[in-house]
Amino acid sequence: MDDRLLTLNKWGKSMKMILSLKHWAAICLFAVSTASSASVWAPTSNVASFFATNLLGQPVFTGTFGIFEDTADISQGNFVVSFTGFDAVTFTANGGNYDVSTLFSKNTGQLSGSSSFKIGYLSNTGWKSELFNSDEVEPFITFGFGTGNSFNNLKLLVAAGIQAVESPITAVPLPASVWMMTSALLGLLYTGRRKAVVNA
Repeated sequence: MDDRLLTLNKWGKSMKMILSLKHWAAICLFAVSTASSASVWAPTSNVASFFATNLLGQPVFTGTFGIFEDTADISQGNFVVSFTGFDAVTFTANGGNYDVSTLFSKNTGQLSGSSSFKIGYLSNTGWKSELFNSDEVEPFITFGFGTGNSFNNLKLLVAAGIQAVESPITAVPLPASVWMMTSALLGLLYTGRRKAVVNA
């Protein structure tokens, strides 16, 4: 009986370790996948529409959002234009620059050198950049903003009439060692699971 309990205890510890490794592997893969997500955008026509939603996808007319220069540090709060909840933003070429205006908020500003921009959210702790974005429902792009770098107090903004552009900062490719380490971890997890099944 003691041998069975000892074996069961060892099996339980190995399963906890495997689950822990799977958990960390999932977190690492999520971090790697979101590290390359777009954060610089450009209009596809001269008008882009933005509206805030709740988690159910229903429009809410609260939350202050801003359009920033593509090279701006959003935390500094130097937006080109801002709007609350819902607005249509017009981009008009003016020489090498773009005049930007909001239809309902009646704000105007100018993007220097191109129509590329970033989007920020004014949280209770200051201006925040997007935590994530998703373009699963064409032609809409959904942005998620939070307080700090977490999903607490998640605020969603849906945009139409914009597209991702290459960031002015050169993307650094992931080294091959990351991919090799990930595949090695997954192989160890599979081997550990296979041994647990064979031993059972």
